[in-house]
Amino acid sequence: MIADPARLAGQWKDQHGSILTLNGDGTYAAQDLRFAYVGSEKLLPLRVDLRHEPLPSTGTWKVVKNDVQLDIKLVAGRRSFGVRLLHVYADGATLTLASYTSDPEVREQYVYRRGAAS
Repeated sequence: MIADPARLAGQWKDQHGSILTLNGDGTYAAQDLRFAYVGSEKLLPLRVDLRHEPLPSTGTWKVVKNDVQLDIKLVAGRRSFGVRLLHVYADGATLTLASYTSDPEVREQYVYRRGAAS
């Protein structure tokens, strides 16, 4: 299984430079979790606007099949809920996390790489 929690714990950076930290204790901290709400803006807590940057988030994470499941607890300092998946891909020995979307209007996929420089 490439989605081994021990291999996934640590810092990941997306193509915009935002850092997602998957902690070994099963918690996460994200500098900007906007990808989780693109096309689902109505799920944001009251008075939180997707257009404002960044959209920090904390919660818990676990591996489900070949995905990292983020269980959202706080967004922009406000209580929230929801689950977002990041698929784990292997390119040789290099792992990549990529967002899912079923909305054809959402063209950008967020891709996280291990501590990669922008």
